[in-house]
This record gives sequence, structure tokens and C-alpha cells, in this order.
Amino acid sequence: MALPPTDALLLTVNCAVAAVLLHAGLSKLAVPVPLHRALVEVRAPAPLATVPAVRGYAVVECLAGVALLFGPTRAAGGAVVVLVGLAVAALGALGAARGSISPCGCFGIRDGRPLGVANVVAGFGLATAGSVNLAAAARTGAPAVLGATLAMLVLCLYVSRAWAWPLIRPRRGTSL
Repeated sequence: MALPPTDALLLTVNCAVAAVLLHAGLSKLAVPVPLHRALVEVRAPAPLATVPAVRGYAVVECLAGVALLFGPTRAAGGAVVVLVGLAVAALGALGAARGSISPCGCFGIRDGRPLGVANVVAGFGLATAGSVNLAAAARTGAPAVLGATLAMLVLCLYVSRAWAWPLIRPRRGTSL
């Protein structure tokens, strides 16, 4: 049974959003200091800029991503994705306005970009994806989990390409 094109598109978007949120959240859980520094730099309120708070944001990102993949939790996940997206956009706008230079630590990249316009665009993209999930039905279950797993693998390889490529590229003179 083939999926209707709109279902396939929404399933693809949900898988990509889940992969992005899971990767970003797990990166922040493992390495919260870059985002902590960026929040301090843009003068976010002190209680919201602590390392435990950053880890709390990371857990919310992970839960929102997973929630998009299952029917009973998809609407709640969509609502949380909207909030996460708006928060990312607001931090990006704050970083752009205050001239942020500290990398935000997104995806665990310590020397990445500071909070700015890219965060605003990504945040609005997440908020849009979350809104669509509130307005439309989407396929969930096994296809969503499998798609999100594949999207996560591709995203991880892309983000980690500097060290991953030498491990997976074909080498001359070797055979299986």
C-alpha cells in the first residue's frame, strides 16, 4: 500500500525534524558548555543559562523528536516542537542583536556558528513543522521510526564528516 504524497511528505519532514532534535538534544546532553557560554554571552537570565538548564532543554528536544514519531504523542510533540522552534528563533534573534561570537554548540560542534540568523531560520522551520503536525494527520509507527533512524544516521555522518569520511571511504589496494 503506497502512501499518499502528502502523507509521505509529512512523514519525511517528521523523520528529519526528529533526527535534528534528537541529534541536537543528545549533543547538548553530552556537551552542554558551548550553549551555556552562548547563553551567558547574550545575557540570558541567569537561571535559564545554567548547565543543568541546558541539559533540561536537551531532554525536551529529545522528547519532542521522539513524540513526533508515534500516533498517540504526535500532536503533543508537534506543540513542543513549535515551542522549541520559537525558542531557537528567539535566541538566534537575541544573538544577532547582541553580536554573539560564541559558538552555540548545536550538534556538539564546538567551533560552529554563534547564535544568529541561521538559528532564526532553523527555529522558524521547526515551528512550521510543529504547526503542520497540529493541523494535519500523519503516518506514524514503524515507518516513522525507521525513517527517523535513517535520517539520524545521515545527519550524524554529515555533521561528523571530518572524522567519519576517512573511516568509510574506499581505499585503493584493499579488497573485502
